[in-house]
Amino acid sequence: MKAQSIIVAIWLLVGCSDATKELGSGYFLSIEGESANAIFNRGPDVDGIPPSVLRYGYNSKFIIAEQRPSRFNDVMYDAIDYSDGREAMYYWVILKESKTVFGPLNKDEFQQLREKYKVPTDLELKNVY
Repeated sequence: MKAQSIIVAIWLLVGCSDATKELGSGYFLSIEGESANAIFNRGPDVDGIPPSVLRYGYNSKFIIAEQRPSRFNDVMYDAIDYSDGREAMYYWVILKESKTVFGPLNKDEFQQLREKYKVPTDLELKNVY
């Protein structure tokens, strides 16, 4: 039942979306306005990156993103621990092949993960808009 609820919620978000940008491997950026941009995956039980994605980058193997969380907790994302508070900037890395999502990360953790998984230095964060 929970999976069905999540699928319906994603379908509603996508159906009402201003725009989407395909990122490959089932991932897409839902562009809803600065406070609601998020990265989702069309597959069941696959994590993404909650709002608000401000900058992102992707290639055939990775998705990287910079995110500032919504000021208020959303029930869809209540399990996410924003250790530096909701005003801080966080970073995320998605390994597309394994559909593994790392985040929220601080800047140092993000750089360490980029090195560990050999995320190319030319894969840069670019503004959503």
